[in-house]
Amino acid sequence: GGQLSETDRWDYESTRLGESFTFRDMSGCEDHPTAGNDGLAELVSYLDRLQSDRGQPIRSVYIDYAGLLISGAATSQGIKDESAKRAMLKDLGMECRRRISQHFNCTTWILHQMAGAAGKTSPTKLLTHNDAADCKSFAENMAVCGCLGTDDKQTGCRRLNWSKTRYNSSQVSPPSTLRIHDRFALMEDVSAVFAPDTARGAFMTAEDSRRIDGAAAAPRRQAGPRGLTVGNGPDYTQADRSTL
Repeated sequence: GGQLSETDRWDYESTRLGESFTFRDMSGCEDHPTAGNDGLAELVSYLDRLQSDRGQPIRSVYIDYAGLLISGAATSQGIKDESAKRAMLKDLGMECRRRISQHFNCTTWILHQMAGAAGKTSPTKLLTHNDAADCKSFAENMAVCGCLGTDDKQTGCRRLNWSKTRYNSSQVSPPSTLRIHDRFALMEDVSAVFAPDTARGAFMTAEDSRRIDGAAAAPRRQAGPRGLTVGNGPDYTQADRSTL
């Protein structure tokens, strides 16, 4: 069949995840048409109740995605001006840092879309936070920014570029080559298997790359930005108390 929605994947995995992960739909679905209309304030209110009810600290919050959150807030405040919405996007990182990360002492990850033109670029092109949709300064108040490129139709590979790591400007975080599993959107680091061929705008196996031009395989990222654990079971709970 077709790809599963976020809700479908959550329903499938909810038994295994237990209470370690909670899914909150704020998209304004048919059963709850006003859900999400209060934007960040509504999310913070929910997190307060969740932490109080469970008696356990919140470790990480994932917002998918920034544009939807801002749209809800703009609706509740009667804001229609596009420049005002862009200003809200620019301030979102700082607001999430203050109202979520600092308040709950947790890590906040914010997902956002790239500008439309970025979605038509070569799979080997490295995208940056300046390619964010609707607001080039979206990442101004972020501490860490990871940007996923477009997918290569032949191999399913795409590049992950850590385009910003605020707290250590001298840190080297080489881009990774990832392959996303369709069913559960699991990201597999295949940097040691595939190498980007920028001339063709596609990927080839590292073995083919060495055979064709003697180039070494693309370096495998040994570590992500400071505080992020890279491996089969990444633990982001000890990351910098900041936003992505």
